[in-house]
Amino acid sequence: MSEDMKCSYKRKLYTLLAGIIFLLGVSIILEKSNFNFITLGKELGIAGDSTQTYTYVREYSTPTQYVYDDTMYEDETMVYQSAQEGSKSITVMSVYEDGEQIEEKVLDVEIIDEAKPEIIYIGTKERPKYIIPVEDYILTSNFGARWGTNHNGVDLAVETGTPVMASAKGVVTQAGWNGGYGICIYVEHEDGEETRYAHLSECLVEVGQEVNQEDVIGYSGNTGRSTGPHLHFEIRIAGQPVNPFDYVKN
Repeated sequence: MSEDMKCSYKRKLYTLLAGIIFLLGVSIILEKSNFNFITLGKELGIAGDSTQTYTYVREYSTPTQYVYDDTMYEDETMVYQSAQEGSKSITVMSVYEDGEQIEEKVLDVEIIDEAKPEIIYIGTKERPKYIIPVEDYILTSNFGARWGTNHNGVDLAVETGTPVMASAKGVVTQAGWNGGYGICIYVEHEDGEETRYAHLSECLVEVGQEVNQEDVIGYSGNTGRSTGPHLHFEIRIAGQPVNPFDYVKN
C-alpha cells in the first residue's frame, strides 16, 4: 500500500473518532442540562405541584334518637321511625407538592337525599303488679258478701267476645271448662299468687304456656253459672281470694 493511501485512511479514521467524541460530549451536556432544569424546577416549587378539585357522592346516616314517653311502661320500647340512609355530594380541593398531597379542603357539601334517624320511644311509666283484664267494662258485682255467700271476685260486664288480657305475667295452670266458672283460665304468677278469669267464650292459651301482662288470653262470654255476658275476675294470695281492686291499677 502506498504512503498516500495510508494517510487517507488515517484521516478518515481520525475524522470518525472525532465525530463520535463530539456526539458523546453533546449527549453528556444535554443530560446534565436536563438534570439541572429538573432540580431547579423542584427548588422553585413548580415541577410535580398541582391543585385538583373533584366531586364525589357519599352515603351518610344520622344517630338514633330516643324519646322518653310517660304513657308507656318502663319495660316497653317502640320503633317510631326506621333509619334511612341519605346521600350527599362533596366537593373537595386537594393540593399536591412534588406529587404528595399536603392539603385537602372541603369546598361544598350538598344534600341529595336527606338521611332519617331511627326514632325509638322508651317507656318511663312504672308497670303495676296487676291490671284490670278488660277495657270499657261496667262493674256489676263487687267482691264480698252476696246472696248469702261470699263473692270471690268482681264481675265486669262486657260484650261477648271482648278480649281478656293476662292481669300479670305468669304460667297458665287451667284452660277450659270448670263447672260453674264455665270456660275459665287460671294463671299462676312468680310469687305464687293466682288470677282467675271465668265465664269465657273461648280460651286462646293452654296449660303450661307462659303469658305476659296484657297478653290476650281469651274472649269474654256467658258460660257456666252466669246471668249475662261478663268476666268474673279473681286474685288469690296464698290460696285465699282477695278484693282485686285493692291490688290492680286502672
